[in-house]
Amino acid sequence: MVKKTREMIIVPDETQVDLIEFRKELPNQKDRHGIVVKEFSDFGKLGLTFENVGVKEGVYNCYMWSIAVAKLGHIAIQKDTTIIFYLPDTITEKQYQYLKNHKKEYSVYGQNMGIVNILIQDNQFHVETIDQSNISEHEHLIDILYEIINDKYESYNHNLNGVKK
Repeated sequence: MVKKTREMIIVPDETQVDLIEFRKELPNQKDRHGIVVKEFSDFGKLGLTFENVGVKEGVYNCYMWSIAVAKLGHIAIQKDTTIIFYLPDTITEKQYQYLKNHKKEYSVYGQNMGIVNILIQDNQFHVETIDQSNISEHEHLIDILYEIINDKYESYNHNLNGVKK
């Protein structure tokens, strides 16, 4: 059995933050995943604050912080007994390669996985949540995750080449 470490990983949009990953282990159960997102924002000078994330001062609700950083184009990965991926609207080349290289590591979570998919439609953000409760029993979350990743990467490449979907 693979040890499932509590940690938070941010895979940056390399056009904003030149870093392969921002990773921090959270050995204490009281450590909050959201504080790592705040530290990443401060490191990358992204400007996320308690106010613009929509939480009270000192609150590190991972869901809120991770959605905020994903809206800026970065991938947030919350690892605990489950793993949750917060995916931006598009995925860059380096983000795609990172996720591709770590697929085996993530597949050990099986159906203990969640996907928070950020979409931009009509110039507005939409949040779609996918987990074992809203898929058929014959589907596998890892396959759905990588299908979404491939679509977002393809969209990024189309936009780079001036082709809009």
